[in-house]
Amino acid sequence: MLYSPGRVRIRSPYHAGYEARGWSLVRAPGGAGILLVVPPQAVAAIWDAGEEGRHLGIARDFRLDPGEEALIWGWWVALQPGEPFEPWLALSHISRA
Repeated sequence: MLYSPGRVRIRSPYHAGYEARGWSLVRAPGGAGILLVVPPQAVAAIWDAGEEGRHLGIARDFRLDPGEEALIWGWWVALQPGEPFEPWLALSHISRA
């Protein structure tokens, strides 16, 4: 299943993609999971590929002039079955100055 703020997506054969602020979580039927936590300037990019699985990434809009650079970052946390994800959500408040 896919979880994100205000949304739960149950297993489905149909593809879907959306974005979420702060975090997103993929949980396996056995309870283990992968949590993605993103900083305020980014979003979690979520893609449910149906039978091919669920995928998490980081997206951020920005404009670069020639010679400029940008850094896109976040945290992926491997969760054990039954391990709560909420303590990790504090990471979403960290921003790079």
